[in-house]
Amino acid sequence: MVLLLALLALVPLLPNLPFIAVAKLAIWKRILACLYGGLYEEILTRLFLVTLIAWLANKALRKSNARLSPAAFWISNLVVAILFGLGHLPSASLVMPITPLVVAVALSFNGIAAVVFGVLYRKRGLEAAMVAHFTADFVIYVVGPAFIATLNPVPIRTDS
Repeated sequence: MVLLLALLALVPLLPNLPFIAVAKLAIWKRILACLYGGLYEEILTRLFLVTLIAWLANKALRKSNARLSPAAFWISNLVVAILFGLGHLPSASLVMPITPLVVAVALSFNGIAAVVFGVLYRKRGLEAAMVAHFTADFVIYVVGPAFIATLNPVPIRTDS
């Protein structure tokens, strides 16, 4: 919720933020986008990248111990959080020019979320990270535009 409020505060500076641009889409398309994030992005980033980088870091840090060290996990989680933030720039470039502010917003907002999803992945499993990611996307892409619509008396035209 804090990230959503911070995103809403950025709307005057970045009026074409992706969650504003997708508000023009039909709600079912926005829900499908939430499923994409919750399923595909979590499988790719947490299950494959975090696991691979953590395994490599663990091998580099501890040669004989099979247990994942906290340092190896945090190295992998932070590296993947940066990649996760950068990975959202191509979709942002479809609706707005990429500026240093856009890069900073993408890295910080997506990076913070990615760190949380990574911790959930480690502590509660992939399913918890998927549910959290879907929920975050749902709040941003479905609830957020509905909230903005209540503040803006001019209705946003959607496609069907």
